[in-house]
Amino acid sequence: MRKSRRNWKQRKTIPPGCLPESRNDSIYKDGTYTGDAKGYGGNIKVQVVIAGGEITNIEVLSAKDEDEAYYNTAIRIIDNMLDKQTPNVDTISSATYTSTGIKNAVIAALKQAVK
Repeated sequence: MRKSRRNWKQRKTIPPGCLPESRNDSIYKDGTYTGDAKGYGGNIKVQVVIAGGEITNIEVLSAKDEDEAYYNTAIRIIDNMLDKQTPNVDTISSATYTSTGIKNAVIAALKQAVK
């Protein structure tokens, strides 16, 4: 039996009214939140700032047991999360465990910020 393949040109569209009109409809409360998660070498702790319903800053507070080379590569994930306004971004190749740790720490922080 032949499996049907989805036409690669097909695109899903989001119906009007299914997206917030503005960032004021954000699911996050303004404030500063911390979260932690396991990285490559140990625990990673981050601070996430929400202002105006947007993720405005993500800072790694501690990652003392992370390999320096992996860490320096992995922190690029922060820019990706800020640009896309979500922690649901791809991990960083060649620093998968450390970038996953940062990502999961941000997710832990954002769970506290949900309205």
